[in-house]
Amino acid sequence: MTRFGKGLFGITVILLWAIVAALGLELMARWECRLIERAGLRTPVHPDWNPPPGAVETPPETNTGPLTASPSVPEAEDHLGTRFASMNEEDRILYAQLREETIVVYGTDGRAVSAYGREDTMPALGFDLRDVRDKALNELLVDPNTPVLPVIESAIRQARPVTVTALIPLQGASPRVVEASLYPFGGHGHNRVVCVFRDITHMPLTERTARSTFPDEDPVWKVPWQEYRKNLAAGGVRFTNNVGFRDDDVTLPKPPGVFRIVCIGGSTTLEGGSIGTTYPNQVERALRDRFRTNTIEVINCGVGGIGSLGECRRTPDYIRLEPDIAIHYNFVNDLCHNFFPLWDEQATARQRILRCSMFINLHINNWLLPPPQRIEEQYGFLTFRNLRRMRDAFARRGIETLFCSFACPDYPNLTREERRFFESVLRKDWQGRYVSLKNYVRLTELYNERLRAFCEETGSNYVPVAEHLKGGVNFFTDICHMTPAGIGRKAEIITDYLAQNPRVAGRISRSGYRGPCGRSEQENRVPFE
Repeated sequence: MTRFGKGLFGITVILLWAIVAALGLELMARWECRLIERAGLRTPVHPDWNPPPGAVETPPETNTGPLTASPSVPEAEDHLGTRFASMNEEDRILYAQLREETIVVYGTDGRAVSAYGREDTMPALGFDLRDVRDKALNELLVDPNTPVLPVIESAIRQARPVTVTALIPLQGASPRVVEASLYPFGGHGHNRVVCVFRDITHMPLTERTARSTFPDEDPVWKVPWQEYRKNLAAGGVRFTNNVGFRDDDVTLPKPPGVFRIVCIGGSTTLEGGSIGTTYPNQVERALRDRFRTNTIEVINCGVGGIGSLGECRRTPDYIRLEPDIAIHYNFVNDLCHNFFPLWDEQATARQRILRCSMFINLHINNWLLPPPQRIEEQYGFLTFRNLRRMRDAFARRGIETLFCSFACPDYPNLTREERRFFESVLRKDWQGRYVSLKNYVRLTELYNERLRAFCEETGSNYVPVAEHLKGGVNFFTDICHMTPAGIGRKAEIITDYLAQNPRVAGRISRSGYRGPCGRSEQENRVPFE
């Protein structure tokens, strides 16, 4: 055999062995995936971590039957028109800017009485604020299939919101589809409407999904994944209060002498077997004990599925509760419901091919994600842009803001069974088909790093929840939700920060609250580590 033939034979043998090795690794990875799928069928038990049966004292509330609302304000009158009529001019401007919507008050002749919105978001609609002020509504919505003035008259006459869809012609481009929702201004007896323009051509993914999932008149959601209906109950058990949050009723205006805290977030704030076992309620009881007062209120403003955009849009609702402090704890909804689908859409041809390999999915998962620099840029454009606007709105009203790092399972110290369980939940329930558990933890830690830097930059308070809450199935029921022990630990960390941070505790002390032994809480403070 010639030297060339020997070389070719050697290369062929190496390639064949490489193929055999690759097939072997792929088969092992596929077997591991089968084990991961099976692991999701039950929660693993760790003898050193899980509490023994009966250790959790507070049983969950028993809900029988569907959630139904018994509103104190008739649902037909509880809409943007009535809310907008009760706002002052400053609040109307803030509302439109935070929601990134164009909101116009029209008379029965279709002429604008007043207009609100952000100029940088209006080009997507095909017009700007000057057009809105100068042109009648029927001149903006020139679609011949959308008669505007009869719609205004219908909204006023029926005292109910009416929504129309129209085409906006654009020079040198295809027409833009715009939705206009008209609400009777102030309910009955007014001859004006509040019109909200929305660009539904470029609607965020979560809104598109919500519209396709929920009916227009959903019994639970006023706005899917953003706002519950008020006074929801099932089987005699209260779910939402008079302002639409899962807590006791809120007195408005705030009584004199009350120090009020609002807790903002998603289902990781909402969660708890009962209202009393949610972390905001546990924080309230702990603060009242530490400061020896019953005039501290902590309101649970968590909404299942809400992301930073929804929180930003609901900031006027939080401000309306007249809080002294706002606490934010959320990230998983942005990551799993916005970034994961976005990265799926933006995947390169190479990444789409590599997805076919279970071995790469499990062990070289970084290849399937965007570069770290792009991930940070997207975090900044979506999540931190919304957090900044929310924080600025609070700061203008003298409301102290606390941002909590987001906790997740402690990957390095998980058992094999726990890793498989959380991996299964991530894939099945959190759109993590192409994101490994290890990378989910890494992406969450990246958010926490950026959050700490954001707080240093803006002078906000950073609460190290993730740094002090580490565990597996002892604390987590999935990749983000918690057991009673986990909820309790989170409440302890936040309570300690509130009571021991000089600036935050000082605000409570200056409000007249006294700490143990008749001294101010700041005098009793132990440095927070």
